[in-house]
Amino acid sequence: MRKTYWWSAFVLLLISVSVEAQVSRVKMEGGVGFSSMHGMDLFNEAVHPFYFTVGAEYLDRDWFHLSSNVGVVRKGGNDDLRISMDEEADWSLMGTFLTLNTLFDVKKVSYDGYTFYAGAGPVVNIKVGRSEEISSKLHDVSTGFDFNPVHLGVRCELGVKKDFKRTALGLVASYQTALTSYVKNLSDLRDRTFTLGITLDFMLGAK
Repeated sequence: MRKTYWWSAFVLLLISVSVEAQVSRVKMEGGVGFSSMHGMDLFNEAVHPFYFTVGAEYLDRDWFHLSSNVGVVRKGGNDDLRISMDEEADWSLMGTFLTLNTLFDVKKVSYDGYTFYAGAGPVVNIKVGRSEEISSKLHDVSTGFDFNPVHLGVRCELGVKKDFKRTALGLVASYQTALTSYVKNLSDLRDRTFTLGITLDFMLGAK
């Protein structure tokens, strides 16, 4: 638990620093994820939830910038679970999380206004509401699984954006994996989520 507090404080500190630093852009990002569990033979099949974040880029230099973001992400996995000796049901375990991250991005700007970038950084996910257990056959049976209220992870991303006069439009792909337990009482069960999204930036200051 102490590790969770330190990791959360670290990410929140980085985000708060962005308020004081010179912000070059504010941005929105949204898209679809491909989320599943690993570490145990449970919920290993992918589900396809949405995600949405807002954030800012700051400490912008020729070859790098920092980016801090906050938003909502849904994660989970799908599995065929046996509910009796002769019957299985198709279950999806889904959770909604408030996600916070700060990323260090290395970038390359082309002469015609394209920016190519790759980066990584810490993530804190905080559960919002209850976990949802959905069965395609039975809707009144609980598997007893529930997400931990907070879990920590790392996000790696690769993207490209095209600058216009005061805005930029781009595509970004990311991979997120958990560093701490994802589900209560199952310490080995972690999530991994690939995302594909669209970004919209608004430039600040002189251009």
